[in-house]
Amino acid sequence: MIADSKEVVIKVENVTKEYVINIGGKKSYKQSFINLIKKQNEEKIKRIKIFNDVNFSINKGEVFGIIGENGAGKSTTLKMLAGIITPDKGKISVNGTVAALLEIGLAFHPDLTGVENARLYGSVLGVSRKKMMQIMGEVFKFAELEGYEQVPLKKYSSGMQVRLAFSVATIVDPDILLLDEVFSVGDQKFQEKSFSKINSFIEREKTVLLVTHDLGIVEEMCTRVLYLEKRGAIHIGNPKDMIRLYHEKIDGGN
Repeated sequence: MIADSKEVVIKVENVTKEYVINIGGKKSYKQSFINLIKKQNEEKIKRIKIFNDVNFSINKGEVFGIIGENGAGKSTTLKMLAGIITPDKGKISVNGTVAALLEIGLAFHPDLTGVENARLYGSVLGVSRKKMMQIMGEVFKFAELEGYEQVPLKKYSSGMQVRLAFSVATIVDPDILLLDEVFSVGDQKFQEKSFSKINSFIEREKTVLLVTHDLGIVEEMCTRVLYLEKRGAIHIGNPKDMIRLYHEKIDGGN
C-alpha cells in the first residue's frame, strides 16, 4: 500500500450515487390515458446504488484498480472521477490534469477524419489546436495509423479507434490517466505497447486508474484495488486480497 505521506490527487468524500431505471416497459398513449383515468401507475422503478456515503483517496503514483461484476458501477465510478457525471451527494476533488479513455468513440465523430478527431479529443483533454498539430505525427505513429490521417473515422475498425484514442490520451501527458477496458481491444503488439506506455507513466509517478476484467493485469500492475459490489458496498485493499474477496463473493453467490 502507498504510504500516507504521498500526495493525494483524488479525494472522494461522502459520495452517494444511484441510477433510477423505469422497468415498467413502454406504454401506448391509450394505456397511459386509461391508467390516468383509473389513477393507476404501473411503472416500476429500480434504483441501482453505485456508492453509498463512500470515502477514499488515491495518491500520486498509484496504479489503482477497480474490479467488480458487470453492472456493479465500475465505468460509472471512472466517469465520476473524470468529472463526466456528478455524484448525487458528496464531493470529489481532483488535483492534476486528467485524460480519460473510457469508451470507444468518446469525443469522436464518425464523419470526421482521424486528424480531426484527434484534434477534437485533444481539445476535450485541454490541449490547444496548435499543440495537437505539433504532436499529430507522433500520435499517428504510436497508434500505427500512418496513412489513415485523412480517412473518416467511420472507416476505422474498433481497434483502430482505440489505438488512436489511447495514443492521444497518453501523448498529451496527463497527471492522471483513467482507463476502462482498454486492454480488451487491439492485438498483442498494441497491448504490449500500451503496457510499456503505462509503465513509463508509473516510473514518472503519474497516477493510473484502471478498470478491467483481466484480474491477472490487476494483480500484476495495481498497487491497490477497489472491489465494487452490486449493492453499493466497496472494499479497498491490496490486489491479492481484493481478487480473493471477489472470487469468494462470486463463488458464494452473494
